[in-house]
Amino acid sequence: MEELMKKAQANISATRVPPLYADEVFVAHVIKANKDSKGKTSKEGHFVLIFIDITNQQPIAKIVLSPSTAKNLKNAIEKDIQSFESEIKSKKIKNKIKKQQSNIGYIG
Repeated sequence: MEELMKKAQANISATRVPPLYADEVFVAHVIKANKDSKGKTSKEGHFVLIFIDITNQQPIAKIVLSPSTAKNLKNAIEKDIQSFESEIKSKKIKNKIKKQQSNIGYIG
């Protein structure tokens, strides 16, 4: 898994991906339930994030996540917010831009 993440980092660095700016995000989940011939119910689902540019009133991205990826994303964002708030409150000015990376697992 670590080798996969290193390769992904190299590909991200080498690829020019233009930033998209969103003012809002809509979050939803979809659950699908099925009954088998014996009447037993099974459920599965996923999360949907839709990022919106309010100025143009247009969605700019729709991302579908598995439950485990959504949980890992939540943890990564919470950790990054804590670090961000700590840096904002600090009187120190850092010379280098800090790159924050969390291993959120396989997306595919």
